[in-house]
Amino acid sequence: MALGLLLERLVFRPLIGQHAFAIFMASIALLVTLRGVAQLIWSAETRPFPAILPSGAVSLGPFLLNKRLLIGAILTVLLALALHLFLTRTRQGLRLAAVAESHNTALSLGVSVRAAIAIAWVLGTVVATLGAIVLLSGRILSLDVAEIGFKALPVALLGGLESVRGAPLAGLLIGIGEQLAMSYLDPLTNGVASNVLPFGVMIAVLLIRPQGLFGWKKIERL
Repeated sequence: MALGLLLERLVFRPLIGQHAFAIFMASIALLVTLRGVAQLIWSAETRPFPAILPSGAVSLGPFLLNKRLLIGAILTVLLALALHLFLTRTRQGLRLAAVAESHNTALSLGVSVRAAIAIAWVLGTVVATLGAIVLLSGRILSLDVAEIGFKALPVALLGGLESVRGAPLAGLLIGIGEQLAMSYLDPLTNGVASNVLPFGVMIAVLLIRPQGLFGWKKIERL
């Protein structure tokens, strides 16, 4: 939470009122910077991540499910539902949605853009921490883990940037697509297909359905 507040204060507060593309590019630059700072402080050596979640597998009929990933799936669904209710049913959540739609419009309605962005970054860092626990529990931590941030962008665009509930479904679709590409296309492309697939999906979404599967379709009156 402290890291989220620090990043909001130093990087994103000066960008209030700026175009969304500027905020997006600042986010990419921040990802690269944080990765470089981590390498500078802790070096690029791999190290074990604490085994916070139970290991092993559980049998469910003919299926054998990884306990860590099963807990992560349940946690993802519950967290998505909680965030959806927060953003659509609470006063503070609706303020966050208004700020996400337009900084200038939110300011004209008396919504504190600074407070909303600070809350959003606190929520973001908490969700990212939970995701890191699920992804890395009992595994090896390396700098390559940062690449998950780039894969999150196609998932968000496919589900719809305004839809929290669309993100788990989009993640499931892209994850299944990656596994199918890894099994059937990687042997023919020297392991490239599964890495390129999420970004191919992202380009297709931007060209065919920019609002994603569950995003808002905006209608502007001229």
